[in-house]
Amino acid sequence: MNRFPFITKWSIPILCVCYSTFTYSQNHPACDSLVIDCCEIYAEDDNFLTLYASNNNLANELFGYPSFILINDEGDTIAQEVVNYFGIGGGPQEHLLTLQEPFVLPFSGTLELYVGFMDSLYCTFPITINDGTNSSGLTLSQETIHIYPNPANDLIWVDKKLLPKENDYTLGIYSMDGKLVQQQSLTEDIMTIPLENLSGTVYIIIVEDQDKNIIAKKKIISK
Repeated sequence: MNRFPFITKWSIPILCVCYSTFTYSQNHPACDSLVIDCCEIYAEDDNFLTLYASNNNLANELFGYPSFILINDEGDTIAQEVVNYFGIGGGPQEHLLTLQEPFVLPFSGTLELYVGFMDSLYCTFPITINDGTNSSGLTLSQETIHIYPNPANDLIWVDKKLLPKENDYTLGIYSMDGKLVQQQSLTEDIMTIPLENLSGTVYIIIVEDQDKNIIAKKKIISK
């Protein structure tokens, strides 16, 4: 049954083999450039899911007018995005998907990427989301890393003393359109990070280890 009766043109679905929910597509050059971190209930409105997409090959593929759809193993549409971007940028770009059905963990299904205002199915990502884990399978909790205050003025404090000592960590601050605006290596258990040239708006803070696994992800308001 056609889940989108308004679509008249389809491309051949491309099956991508991915790992956990930090997904790398395979078998297609264009989809290979995407890194997807999916999915969480949107912190500001539980009627939405949020995912982050990064495009590592902007010179050759923009994924024009993208839209993501999350489908469970039974074929039900769980969440769908309204087209909001001209393309997928190079930094973690936030995408909001409107929930159509309850999002229950653990979850297994498929994330589909359409382009051209839903004209063509371009990439297909198998998705598995374990209860209580982030995209790399690492347990996230308030006890692992603290980033405060929020809202912030001219600096933030980062407390990572409960994270594994053998790893190296980097904090990145991104604008809402996915551009990296500031980056800092976390060399101490507790550090202050000056907020350099940030205007009074919302930013996304992402902490990664040396293997680019996402350890923490948080929205912060710069006053």
